[in-house]
This record gives sequence, structure tokens and C-alpha cells, in this order.
Amino acid sequence: MKYTKRALSAAGFIILIAVVSAALDMPSGTAYGASVEDNKKQLLDTKECPGCDLNGANLSKADLSGANLEDADLHGASLMGANLKGANLKGANLHNANMKGTNLEGANLEGVFALGANMLGAKLDGAKVKGAKFRATYGLTPKQKKYLIKNGARFY
Repeated sequence: MKYTKRALSAAGFIILIAVVSAALDMPSGTAYGASVEDNKKQLLDTKECPGCDLNGANLSKADLSGANLEDADLHGASLMGANLKGANLKGANLHNANMKGTNLEGANLEGVFALGANMLGAKLDGAKVKGAKFRATYGLTPKQKKYLIKNGARFY
């Protein structure tokens, strides 16, 4: 069979999309064999946990100022009253995270590859957000956006 360059390019593109989709779907903690508790300990000890699985972790009132949580999975995590001032949450999954009273001043919640931090169902009541950067962030309700803008968050 004879294939055209266009057909081969299309097939290559489809394979590339499948590989990237599979990689993005894989829980990051599994890749390294670390449990949520191991990742939580690492984060509290070093403030470094990019790509970590922190799904459902209790990080209430933790001092995570300046922490690197880029691409971390914080789905359902409790961050009530935590200090995330200046933290890097770029591309983080904050779906259903409880961030009531959390200090997010100057935090980076920008997106990566057109996918932003997932804020779907996140609770932000009383969060400090002055100077927090939101770009390509999704899942925020109009009421949450209004609260964030009113309290000094920046949208790009």
C-alpha cells in the first residue's frame, strides 16, 4: 500500500495526541510510587512537590508560603486557613478543594498548555487573593470571579 505524506502526518498526530492524553491522565504520584501521605510529608518538609498526588490531603493551616505545587493534584484537599502566599499552583487540580480562609496572596494559578488550574467546585470564601494571578483558570463561578476581582486577584 502506498501512503501519502498527509496520511502519515495525520496518523503521527493522532498517535502523539494519544500518548500525551495518556500521560496527562496518569496520576503523578503513581509514577514515583509515592503515597499521598509521603507526598504530604515531602511538601511540609521541603515546600517542593510539583506534580504530586495530594488528592484529599488535609493541609489545613499549613504554612506553604512560596511552595512549588505546579501541576499537583489537590483534588478534594483541605487547605482551610493554609498560607499559600506566593505559591506556585500553575496547572494544579484544585477541583473541590476547600480553600476557605486560605492566603493566596501573590500565588500563581496560571494555566499550562491552555489548561489552567482546575477550580471547579473549589470553596474560596474568605480567601485572601490580592495579587494572585489567574490565567486560563477554569471552573470558577461568576460569583467567585466577582469576589476574586473585588479582592485584588489578577486575571490575564
